[in-house]
Amino acid sequence: IFIEHATGLNVITGGYGGLGGLWEDPMEHPRGPELKNRVVWAPHYYPDIYPTPGFNAEPRRFTAEQVRYRNYEPKIREAMGLAKYSLGNIPTVFGEFGTYFNYNNTYTRDKDTGNLKLVNKSKADNYIVSSHIFNNYFEAMERVFASRILWCYSSENTETHGDLWNREDFSVLGPDRKPRSELAWSRPYARALAGKPVSTYFHSDFHYFDPAKGTANAKREFMVRYASKESSAPTEIFVPK
Repeated sequence: IFIEHATGLNVITGGYGGLGGLWEDPMEHPRGPELKNRVVWAPHYYPDIYPTPGFNAEPRRFTAEQVRYRNYEPKIREAMGLAKYSLGNIPTVFGEFGTYFNYNNTYTRDKDTGNLKLVNKSKADNYIVSSHIFNNYFEAMERVFASRILWCYSSENTETHGDLWNREDFSVLGPDRKPRSELAWSRPYARALAGKPVSTYFHSDFHYFDPAKGTANAKREFMVRYASKESSAPTEIFVPK
């Protein structure tokens, strides 16, 4: 059973704690032996998307430099925290996360017909803002070994109406039915480990090079480490094409 946020919790971070420590009423683990080891905390995670009030809201505007170096790990750990805080340390799976593909888009009005015309700045920039946000999401989730489900894959995505609801444009499959930002979200990962996870990383094409290290990070290098081998079953690594 995958459970999500209760009304009153911060729907972005999964926050808890009441108001200044008062009036706290956190979610609790469902009771009953039939639910033992069968419940998963599945928060949503959209830190760079909301809050944007209203429907059919205009796309948000970011430059690549504004999002290139963002570290989402603290907020991801906060969203995972409720699983330990009051839910009995159950597993966490980010049941929905992703980012827009229409950053910086605008509309102009045709001077002859008066019709609105889309200026697809995001596509013209090869979705660079979306790619950096995706990469930072995944790097943070990899650092804490967080399981996740990416939103979304829409075969009906269009350039003007997105995923056909509220002009949201999250689909990794674009209007031309080709993947978008694929080098950021299509990544190798450990599907099963024979021991306790220690660390993992993948240096995509959008990984930030830290010059303080003195040497460039190897592009598309993947590493996973685990300790205290506890099973004779094989470790399984998924590697995309």
